[in-house]
Amino acid sequence: MGRFDSFYAAPYALLEKAIKKHIKNKWIILDMGCGDGVIEELISKHHQGCVIHCVDFSAEELAKLKEYPETEIVKHHSDIHEFLKTNQIKFNAIVVNTVLHEINTPSDQSNYMRTFYDLCHQNMLEGGKLIIGDHYFPPEVPDDLVKEFRKFQLASIGHADLREKFVNPEIILTQVRGFRFMHQKEIVSGKGIDRRYYVFVLEREKSQ
Repeated sequence: MGRFDSFYAAPYALLEKAIKKHIKNKWIILDMGCGDGVIEELISKHHQGCVIHCVDFSAEELAKLKEYPETEIVKHHSDIHEFLKTNQIKFNAIVVNTVLHEINTPSDQSNYMRTFYDLCHQNMLEGGKLIIGDHYFPPEVPDDLVKEFRKFQLASIGHADLREKFVNPEIILTQVRGFRFMHQKEIVSGKGIDRRYYVFVLEREKSQ
């Protein structure tokens, strides 16, 4: 799976359980920031007849996506926010995995999440599932430890994001609107540090 290594194996196993339980056969699904196609692989492993709309700003990443016999892959080379604002398709599910920290506004995450929920609500069918997975560092973890971990991760896989980019689960919980929570789970996903990965599953409510 490319990124499916010691940094991501446990988080993806947790995400896979949510996908298996909350997504259904023949659903129309949006994968925000699809990257190298982990979500497509997991969905195709457990469900048949799904149509997955894969949105990514990187044409290179989109070109890496594999085809699956029981799954239709539709590629969109686009900014995620622009896609959500102009899209006319209503999705049964939206999956946002290890992408939220890349697209939010770190200086005003609460306001960003309210807008994010509104955009997802507009693009989903009633009863649709919004699955959010991402990492974060709890507030009690010292900045020095985070910096050392980032150095280690950068040296290991060539990528490590700043602490302030990650959205803590309290913000996801407190800013939600238009959805009801169905599932929440998190695990420790860092070696030698309390770095965590969470999965939230929310169900779209009726429009007011």
